[in-house]
Amino acid sequence: MELKGKVAVITGGAHRVGREITLGLARKGCDVLIHFHASGDNANLTRAEAEGAGVKAFSASADLRSPAEVVELF
Repeated sequence: MELKGKVAVITGGAHRVGREITLGLARKGCDVLIHFHASGDNANLTRAEAEGAGVKAFSASADLRSPAEVVELF
């Protein structure tokens, strides 16, 4: 599957398994939106590493227990 030019939203993408998923997608050419709740520093580090793979990367905080914040995230 060609991922170049696609965009993925990775919930919990700042660290641990989410980070590895984020970076794997970025290495395949997928632009990424890294969701985090309280791990802003980790999200920024992951974002910088994803950008190093040559893709667009963004990070955004949201509490996924809040429907309004979920809507705002997307």
